[in-house]
Amino acid sequence: MNYDFERLIAVIAESTTKVGPIKSRMLAVIDECERQAQHQDWAIFKTLDYQVDIGRLGQWISKAVDALPDSAPPRGLWVGICNPCDDPNDMSSIRTDVYMSLCSRFEESSNDWAREPLVTTECLRSEVLRALYKTAYSGKGSLEDSAEYPVALAYGAMLTVEALSYAPTQLFSSLEGAVCGFDSGDSLLVGTVADGAFRRSVRPL
Repeated sequence: MNYDFERLIAVIAESTTKVGPIKSRMLAVIDECERQAQHQDWAIFKTLDYQVDIGRLGQWISKAVDALPDSAPPRGLWVGICNPCDDPNDMSSIRTDVYMSLCSRFEESSNDWAREPLVTTECLRSEVLRALYKTAYSGKGSLEDSAEYPVALAYGAMLTVEALSYAPTQLFSSLEGAVCGFDSGDSLLVGTVADGAFRRSVRPL
């Protein structure tokens, strides 16, 4: 990937922080990707329905909260970007997806606490991220990680913010912050909680 990563992450952070439909904010990220790395496939990414997963976020985060043990309150929320397979025995069924963990610790300066989950959800089975993977790795000359990395990171961060807007109010009595990132790569602080309210504050960790 021959990106100016400082500029690209700045656009992702700015777009995640803004209020409004995910579609327009994702287009801003994709426009920046296209500006830095010209490729015909960016036109396909612009046609994806970035609102299609929103309707399932409320149930997704509510299930995580309902499954929490009584032993410790959740301090951190981690949304992990991963590459599961529809069929574990068939590597051709790989996709991009996200899962959620509620954790007993939180730090703004790292994501080490994400390895200590109180509860972890099943993957969202995101239609957008599935389409992203299919397009990014569509064949010889495709964008591959040059598309998956920025688009999945931006979309995952925006999904994290949206999911928190559907969260049961009791979650905010203990939650301190939220991070989204790749299981084996970069992550973004998405925001923190103060006085029972979530505030977007996006920056790389």
